[in-house]
Amino acid sequence: ASEVGKKTTIGLVRDGKAKTVTVKLAKRDEERIVAQRKLPEKTTTELGFNVETLTPQLAQQLRLDENEKGVVVTEIDSEGAAAEVGLNRGDLIKEINRQPVNDADEFNAIIADAKTDDTLQLLVKQRRGGYQVIKIKR
Repeated sequence: ASEVGKKTTIGLVRDGKAKTVTVKLAKRDEERIVAQRKLPEKTTTELGFNVETLTPQLAQQLRLDENEKGVVVTEIDSEGAAAEVGLNRGDLIKEINRQPVNDADEFNAIIADAKTDDTLQLLVKQRRGGYQVIKIKR
């Protein structure tokens, strides 16, 4: 382990180019790291599906525009409410209750703010084409 406050040189590759930078070592703030990792108490799995932020690579795989925003449904519990209301793997959730969803963090924040038994209205761009509004109970 290196000494806090000491300067050291590290090598990295950015945009395909090797670079060397000098950094000053600092103490790792464990409390801050743990706080950033905390997930909302209720996660997407309680709704019967999981999501992932749409990345340009994922958009390409799903034949979506690379500038598209939202979260992609990655897993569906075949016994859960999401399957019952017609949500499918590969569907892109664009909004929840008319609030834009740009990434998984926003998705989780909106879900966490919803009360138990609230009905959530999802604007979904379906993988098979077209848009649909899907209502699901939290």
